[in-house]
Amino acid sequence: MEVISPFDKSCIINQGVAFGFASDWGFLLNIFAIIVLIYFTDKSRLSSRLMITGAFINLIERVLRGGGVCDFISIMNINFNIADIIVVTGLSIYIYEIRQIFTGK
Repeated sequence: MEVISPFDKSCIINQGVAFGFASDWGFLLNIFAIIVLIYFTDKSRLSSRLMITGAFINLIERVLRGGGVCDFISIMNINFNIADIIVVTGLSIYIYEIRQIFTGK
């Protein structure tokens, strides 16, 4: 019996940012994202801390791998890694928080 898993045993090096966009600018965009998150978000919020943590993880991996990150999870031909999950979780919480502020719900 074959076990189906979203974890790909191979590592796809992604030089870019989300979904491989801006492959020539991945490193600089990663640094820019960290600077923006540090200076323009409330670091006491879980959402900000998750986004900053995910961005730092990706930056560290970029430095260690010479510019790219290893995307090893593949679902429906979309490749990503744990740091991406952390960033998206933080962004989702942030959007929820902003909605609560503006709608009062």
